[in-house]
Amino acid sequence: MTSLEFYRRIAPLNKALRHLHTIFWTSSEYEKGTETGLPRFPLDVHWDEGGMYVLRNNSAQEIVLGSVVTRINGESVNSIFEKILEATIRDGFNVSYPVAEASRDFGSYYAQLIGTPKSFIVELVTHDGSVQKLELQSMTATEINNSRVTKYNRRYSQYSEDWEAWMKEGHPALRFEVKGELAVMTIRSFRTYTIEGNGQNYKEFITEAFSQLEVNKTTDLIID
Repeated sequence: MTSLEFYRRIAPLNKALRHLHTIFWTSSEYEKGTETGLPRFPLDVHWDEGGMYVLRNNSAQEIVLGSVVTRINGESVNSIFEKILEATIRDGFNVSYPVAEASRDFGSYYAQLIGTPKSFIVELVTHDGSVQKLELQSMTATEINNSRVTKYNRRYSQYSEDWEAWMKEGHPALRFEVKGELAVMTIRSFRTYTIEGNGQNYKEFITEAFSQLEVNKTTDLIID
């Protein structure tokens, strides 16, 4: 069998291992190929309570964001998502992590575990209940990322704030504010080189923050 066929055979062991640092992944050659040449599903999606929602549309077709995808190439999204979840990496017994991971990298997982068709027949339901059936041309990962930048001003992160932007602009990775009896601590990254690269020191920041909490007798702390 090919290396990809072998990966698809052993990928479900990720669910049994439940360990982020001991995982099965596709070959480096395959990963490189998916970035430049292999086709992917062109929509960024978000899975929530049994529904797949269109988060961003990277294709040339007109699609209402927030529409619910029901079928892809004739197969229900519930069936597809379950197949992907069976092979998704785990973080212990955390049940939300694999769902978030499969949702965030749906296009990549679809290519690895199901296939790389040149086009996708997508059935979806819009906000007003209208049912649509569209043929979307597949896109490479590079093309999808370029679309995210051009259409949605996204560079690094699909979901939260754009990491690449705030790092490049030199914004602080760590913030601490005291507002009366409430304090807010914002930690954008735990990476030492990222924190120090933006002129901060993690240990000094934590020490000073908790000293302020003690001096001000702060009763509530929100860690974001």
